[in-house]
Amino acid sequence: MGNFNFKEIFGISIEEFIRNTEKEKCVFCDCIITDSKGRQLSGSFKFNNKWICGDCADQLFLIMKEFEYI
Repeated sequence: MGNFNFKEIFGISIEEFIRNTEKEKCVFCDCIITDSKGRQLSGSFKFNNKWICGDCADQLFLIMKEFEYI
């Protein structure tokens, strides 16, 4: 198999491609929080520099309420 120029074929460098496909994930369930452009998906938020998805946040809230942390 010969060498090929990734940028020539796809229009961006391999480094740009990797950087553009990195996604943030929820610290609890590992679901994807941000899209490839870094835009936040609905229901998620960043707390103490860590992402939490909406579903895990709901569960965390219920647990904290149950144990009277809030």
